[in-house]
Amino acid sequence: MPLFKDFAEYLIDTVKVPVLADAAAYESFNSHWRPFFLNCQVCDLSYEYIVKMETWNDDLSYLLPKYHIEYVEKAYGDILNSSDVSFQYFKTLPELLVLKLYEIYKIDFELFGYSLDGYLQ
Repeated sequence: MPLFKDFAEYLIDTVKVPVLADAAAYESFNSHWRPFFLNCQVCDLSYEYIVKMETWNDDLSYLLPKYHIEYVEKAYGDILNSSDVSFQYFKTLPELLVLKLYEIYKIDFELFGYSLDGYLQ
């Protein structure tokens, strides 16, 4: 069974060119792993809200009543709210690997207000 480290190395090896904003560098990336800024024109839209997986329940508790939505089926439970899961996975990686992953996803980190705090040992 592959380890998270194997997956991280696969992602790093898949990026052809280490140029952040170069979409061609991510050409062979599966859309599930592709940096979000490449999946849509994030900066072309004026978002009123950005919902994050870590605060999913709190965000929905605010937004659903605001837009008079009464019911949304809860598909995944509380696991979506925990950033502890990602920290546990990243603790298994050498610092250099974490930094390489950060370079791939740096623009997403900046767009959505994330930092490397807690991911480096």
